[in-house]
Amino acid sequence: MTVVTIGLDIAKSIFQVHGTDDVANTVLRRRLGRADLLPFFAKQPPCVIGMEACSSAHHWARELSRLGHLVRLIPPQYVKPYVKRNKTDAADAEAICEAVGRPNMRFVPIKTIEQQSILALHRVRALLVRQRTSAVNAMRGLLSEFGIVAAKGIRRVEELRQRMSRTEPALLPDEARQAIGVLFDHLDGLQERVDKVEARIMAWHKASEASQRLTSASRCRTSNGDSNCCRRGRRQTVQISTPLRSLAWVDTAHPSERRKGTHRSDQQGRRSISSNDAHPRRPSRRRHCVSYGRSAKALVVRTAATPACKRRGHCRCS
Repeated sequence: MTVVTIGLDIAKSIFQVHGTDDVANTVLRRRLGRADLLPFFAKQPPCVIGMEACSSAHHWARELSRLGHLVRLIPPQYVKPYVKRNKTDAADAEAICEAVGRPNMRFVPIKTIEQQSILALHRVRALLVRQRTSAVNAMRGLLSEFGIVAAKGIRRVEELRQRMSRTEPALLPDEARQAIGVLFDHLDGLQERVDKVEARIMAWHKASEASQRLTSASRCRTSNGDSNCCRRGRRQTVQISTPLRSLAWVDTAHPSERRKGTHRSDQQGRRSISSNDAHPRRPSRRRHCVSYGRSAKALVVRTAATPACKRRGHCRCS
């Protein structure tokens, strides 16, 4: 029997494979080692391979795509309802194989190597910032035991250092001074590493055309819109032009307005702008036009030249 769909449960060393044919009958169950995974799939005809979007999933998705397979990454929470019995590698592979064939299943885009390298920079920076915060909190707690305090904020650390140096030995013994000094040295090292990572991020930003396009003020057109459409001055619409005729809309309304739905267009129930609106027969109600939106951090990019609300002829937001 020909394998049409494969569910692959990935791990560090041992991988579980579950395959079905075109009528969803199980025709393949296999337990593979890490070194045997790619040779095994190289012998298989092109098929649909489903995996959970977890650690190393994007790496294996790129490798399997090079072999001619169609790889689908599924969020783990969407796979869990299909597990029929106790959680094992074989049960997970079977659940993945069943979930990947659902017509309404949502998938995660496969990241490129360049995208993951930039994500690595951001994650390393986030880790260093957490460690820096932990060191500052420990330092503040130790110094407060000796009556040395300062206002909150990373910028007040130097003030703590100066107050510690001016404190008399009778109030701050040498043992405590040396121990807290180690924390100051550790904090200086963390700050130096954060600065280096941020410099790499800024260097990538300056070399990336897409990133420059999203942040360059010379390429953005900001307008308050019609006073009858957008009454509040804090709500603005930012339209970013790209060579692909895409539109990027950013909702800058105050969060309280979005939560309470006090905006006029929120009360009228405007429809969203999303990729589904490119087809008039598939309306989307999940996101709202940025002038009428409720999402505080929404950035919607679509390839349709005209927003859905404009096609209906009742939007004067831009």
